[in-house]
Amino acid sequence: MPTTDNRQRTTDIYNMNRNITILTYGSTGDVLPYIALGKELQSIGYAVRIATHDNFKKLILEQGLDFSNISLNPRDVLEGDEGQSWLESSANPIKFFRYFRSLVRPFTRRILLESYEACRDSDMIIFSILGALPGISIAEKLGIKAIGAYLQPMTPTADFPSFMAPLMLAGLGGRYNRMTYSVSKQIFWLLFHRVLAEDRREILGLPPKPMKQSFWEGIHPDNPIIYGYSHLVCPKPTNWGDWIDVTGYWFFNREDDWQPSVELRDFLESGVQPIYIGFGSMSSRSPLEITNIILDALERTGQRAILATGWGGISNIDLPDRVFKVDFVPHDWLFARVSMVIHHGGTGTTGAGIRAGVPSVLIPFFADQNFWAMQIFKLGIGPRPIPRKKLNAEKLANAIDSTLDNRDINIGAKAIGEKIRNEDGVSNAVKAIQRLWTT
Repeated sequence: MPTTDNRQRTTDIYNMNRNITILTYGSTGDVLPYIALGKELQSIGYAVRIATHDNFKKLILEQGLDFSNISLNPRDVLEGDEGQSWLESSANPIKFFRYFRSLVRPFTRRILLESYEACRDSDMIIFSILGALPGISIAEKLGIKAIGAYLQPMTPTADFPSFMAPLMLAGLGGRYNRMTYSVSKQIFWLLFHRVLAEDRREILGLPPKPMKQSFWEGIHPDNPIIYGYSHLVCPKPTNWGDWIDVTGYWFFNREDDWQPSVELRDFLESGVQPIYIGFGSMSSRSPLEITNIILDALERTGQRAILATGWGGISNIDLPDRVFKVDFVPHDWLFARVSMVIHHGGTGTTGAGIRAGVPSVLIPFFADQNFWAMQIFKLGIGPRPIPRKKLNAEKLANAIDSTLDNRDINIGAKAIGEKIRNEDGVSNAVKAIQRLWTT
């Protein structure tokens, strides 16, 4: 692999004939599970490199993993006008993918080049959903094994709809469910086929993929896939073959080496358990509006709360004594100390809330957040989700009161949390990777 300025460590260890590069792009919830997976792979002798954004470099290197930079800041993308339009278009799959193409097109060539650089000496590529865009083509160019490692279900089934399906149309049955996969994939492929064909030809010297082939089918129809969520939350459908594994969540734990501020600890100890409210990487055109809705709902319910700003743009206005604002606290530490979690439904936050054994109130913004919100509701560990566009103080207050007062929801959340804590998703994933490597 050619030396580049972004290579921060020597790659002497990266020549064991078991070299794995993991391609993952996005927010914290899109990257931390792959760091956990990389650590587990490294612990049994694989040399692991993670190619992602520079803001994760320090954490990745601290885990003893190799790092390669993908020079794209997803926060800047989401917080721009086009990013906001993309978030607001989720009810219409065609608009959603069009905005997505508009967002990523200026970066696709650079992402492919930098991802190719990261993978040149690899024996295997593991990629997230977005990492599949360059990853499948790079694996084809290098003639090496590729495994899709996804945090959301991608494989068609009649059991549940695609995570791209509109929340309002959930529950229409098996024929509809299966159709949502083909429709969303073909919309994506129609919009991206030409873009990807140009980059494949000019950078990798590869011919275009045929229009009739869904992109995520990848190198062959039975492309190996591991899913980083629990079968207890979303069971593996019977039509999925043995080349597909649902392994359990890939939790990245930081509780052992993280300490809260004195102010946060004092707040937690100064009254009844607070609730957690945070929307992760979901920015908003109107942070003050969201803040006021939250504060109004807390006033109506009399609840204490920890308010996580994340990328969510929650305003820094003066807060009442019952509310404590944090920029970042590890979910594995914090969620064990709250009475419930209110969030956007990202897969990482959803899994952390379930593992903590506390009820969840989900306010999905778009895409897979709608899917996980419905899974929480169907599991009986949270109320019916409130779509972001329909959020108001009355609905949020009602959801808080009805959830905290619902004995069945609280008992159910505790029970599934105990089961999730007994799973070892990263170990299961590594065993699956070892098996899939040799098949």
